[in-house]
Amino acid sequence: MTSSLEGTVIDGEVGEIQNKYFLSDFRPNGYRKFRNVTLPSCHSKLAERIENFEVRDDDVWIMSYPKTGKC
Repeated sequence: MTSSLEGTVIDGEVGEIQNKYFLSDFRPNGYRKFRNVTLPSCHSKLAERIENFEVRDDDVWIMSYPKTGKC
């Protein structure tokens, strides 16, 4: 069994569709489900850091569209 930080493989019809239409040189490793959210497989490299990120009262957050590019 995989941990929630590793994600789970998306199989079945949805997995086949993702592999057929969304895999490319840009995203060669596919996608996994992390807590019911589909994210690129490379998310597992950052998952632990994200989970353990310390938020402080004086933090300033700037929200924007996600960065594009390879993980």
